[in-house]
Amino acid sequence: MLDKSQNGVGTNGAYRYNLLTFTEQFDNAAWTLVGGAITANTTIAPNGTTTADTFTASATASRHSVLPTTNPTITSGASYTTTCYIKKGNYNFITLIFGAAGTTWITATFDFTTGVPVVSKTGAGSVGSVNTSSSASLDANGFYRLSLTGALTGFSSAFVSVALSSSATPTYGTFGEESWTAAGTETVIVWGAQLAVSTAPTAYQRIDANWYSTMAGNHAISYNSIVTGK
Repeated sequence: MLDKSQNGVGTNGAYRYNLLTFTEQFDNAAWTLVGGAITANTTIAPNGTTTADTFTASATASRHSVLPTTNPTITSGASYTTTCYIKKGNYNFITLIFGAAGTTWITATFDFTTGVPVVSKTGAGSVGSVNTSSSASLDANGFYRLSLTGALTGFSSAFVSVALSSSATPTYGTFGEESWTAAGTETVIVWGAQLAVSTAPTAYQRIDANWYSTMAGNHAISYNSIVTGK
């Protein structure tokens, strides 16, 4: 049933907790592509719909990443968990970043070499950066949900990034990012990004022009959609 929201809370008590927007549409203007391009709707996503996108690195010396065009608002010092569903394309090394400034960030790099991702390196900036944990869990249709949890102090907004890295143990630079020269053929499949106030991964909540309530074990598809700002 449709549940119109007021100030971010539905009349049935449901609420929005995913701070990202257009979380399954990386070709949307809500996302900025750096050193790569998105091909939309190439792959069957964890929810069974053909809505997962393929990111292909460009043949440049650059960062190769996807990140929000507008940074979401955060609370300084609070614990946040960012997650994204990732399926290996033809490339093995993926890094999640949660950051706010050149020296305030946390990272986790995942190595897909064996087909099952493992955390191969983590990092944190030198100022106001607490990297608590990271993990990878198997989901449907060959996807893994990668997660990174921690806190950033001294800032009221932050970015998240899904990046291709040069190796399993990249050198994290400013903002936790890495610039490296890709061949222009490296691919990864992405779907369902999330940033939420939490100390561990929470149930995924889809956000597009609407937001959707979520129950544990489901992917918040079309049941009980909630229109924002009405």
